[in-house]
Amino acid sequence: MGSEEAKTVFLTGGTGFVGGAALRELLARGYRVRCLARQKSVGKLPKAERVEVVAADLLAPRAYTRQLGGCVAAVHCVGIIAETRDETFRGIHIEGTQNLVVACQKMGVRRLVHISALGARPSPDIPYFHTKHEAEILVRTSGLDWTILRPSLVHGPDGKLIRMLARMVRGPLPVPVPGNGRQPLQPVFVGDLARIIADALERPATAGRTYEVGGDRVVTYDELLDALSQAILGRRRWKVHVPVFLAKLGAAMLEAVLSRPPFTRAQLRMLFAGSVCESLEPLERDFGFRPPGFEQSLAGYAEQLKPRRKT
Repeated sequence: MGSEEAKTVFLTGGTGFVGGAALRELLARGYRVRCLARQKSVGKLPKAERVEVVAADLLAPRAYTRQLGGCVAAVHCVGIIAETRDETFRGIHIEGTQNLVVACQKMGVRRLVHISALGARPSPDIPYFHTKHEAEILVRTSGLDWTILRPSLVHGPDGKLIRMLARMVRGPLPVPVPGNGRQPLQPVFVGDLARIIADALERPATAGRTYEVGGDRVVTYDELLDALSQAILGRRRWKVHVPVFLAKLGAAMLEAVLSRPPFTRAQLRMLFAGSVCESLEPLERDFGFRPPGFEQSLAGYAEQLKPRRKT
């Protein structure tokens, strides 16, 4: 990519966990990034020379379609893991993706990197996976030069899940574990995912391909908690395994009384389904990179999760 203008990338989700990491990686590589963000979230974007703000809603494409003009690619990181009154899986994952695809088509932006999820499949009982699958179909049939990335559980110091688990580990009570704690996961560090996103833009051969993205080791939910408590406290915490029916009952009660419950029944179903890549070989072959495992990545940011010392 030659001129500075020719390196402009349109990014959705830049105020979020994954999108924010992608934004930092793109800026580090010299890109100019045009970030779509709702007006109330604009303040979360960094004030940098090569960051252009597009204050608009993904579900209102007329407000941002023209802003794709001059962009060499779009990176679609918007996603939610729980629904609210204003944000539904169908609205964000399906309608939002459709809007961006059409906007890219109208403005001649051929390259699209789309962030999906490991486990995306027809699954009406798990709306997150189901709508991620529907979004993938929209991308694959778009006629664009797309690359789809399917990350397993994404972790990092700013991730909501890791922050929530860190609070439980630091707390005085035993750490509750839904079910037997043997659910298999293959966590990938958010910085490694961001690196792969940027690499995809620079590797035309990845167009038309879907990649599963995970760390190099599978861990159980119990093992993830043990590694987290060891890194934060230097010891393992006592865990209490909660029977599945009680965990679901607790989630239902939280959903009934809270607008943003800490966990939902749908999220429990996602946890029980596990999240393990079939193979990392395509990723390693086409990107020349295999993300490290959870413990190795955690060591790089564990200090940020430790209890603050009183002065």
